[in-house]
Amino acid sequence: MEGAAAKADAIAACVTRSITERMEKDRALYQMLSQVIQEAIDAHRNKRLSDAEYLARMRQTLEEAHDKGASSAPIQATRLGPTTACSTST
Repeated sequence: MEGAAAKADAIAACVTRSITERMEKDRALYQMLSQVIQEAIDAHRNKRLSDAEYLARMRQTLEEAHDKGASSAPIQATRLGPTTACSTST
């Protein structure tokens, strides 16, 4: 996968999918993470975040989702060749 923005988009998609799957387990946490992701996407689209800042924000959100959701099923974005894959362990 090329470019910081493309990597950030892949992480956002990964975390968003996992949020949807886990929303009932901790609604407040996953709504907050969803809002953080959407705010970062909007900021990047409106040129308030550079590609590098957008990627950093998505990586931070991924870590937060993993750390705070670790008691259920951690979210992992793994690097597989030229693409970034999203997987969850249950």
